[in-house]
Amino acid sequence: MKLKRIIFSLLTVLLVSGCVQEAKVDMPGFNYMEKKIFLNVASIQVINEYKPQEKDFNKYMLPASIISELDHWLRNRFIAAGKKGTAVIKILNANVVEHGLKDVKDTHETLTVGGPDRFGAEAQVVIDVRDLPEFSEGQAKVSLSRIVSIESDVKMSFRLQIWGAFVQNFMNALDDQFMMNIETYLPGLTIPAFVVNQMAKKELEQMTV
Repeated sequence: MKLKRIIFSLLTVLLVSGCVQEAKVDMPGFNYMEKKIFLNVASIQVINEYKPQEKDFNKYMLPASIISELDHWLRNRFIAAGKKGTAVIKILNANVVEHGLKDVKDTHETLTVGGPDRFGAEAQVVIDVRDLPEFSEGQAKVSLSRIVSIESDVKMSFRLQIWGAFVQNFMNALDDQFMMNIETYLPGLTIPAFVVNQMAKKELEQMTV
């Protein structure tokens, strides 16, 4: 009877451990990827003025750099649809922050630092318009800083999932705030998609006349 209890206890531990290892983090996805924002300018320039620290490129460290996410967001989210002028979008900050995280080369190693770890990101982006008098005195800027805490005794693979979900939530919030600031401080800069479609249709009709 005692042996059966021991075996049952071991099976319970294994099942619980299996549940922990199979735990998944819900990934919200990038909400803005399916919708383009058309700007009333002839061209868009994306300039990265942030100089990352060396650790931002250490693939074994968390958090990882968010430079690529910011650059991809700006280059794919915004489309030039105007006749003149240039929108200049600058990445001023793309810092990642961490506390208590270790440099782990084995992504399956269990971390036991003791106490929760914290990591996060800070971003600052600004847009201004050149060669268009109506926007000569305006610019829109967005700044965002967020931190997430996790227990330090979880596997590195699970931390990577947490970081992935964090970045997606972070970028969605950054996009929401940036769009709100553009509408507030640079009204008229964005063009509705249906207007762009009408403009393209009209140009096509003129070409076929």
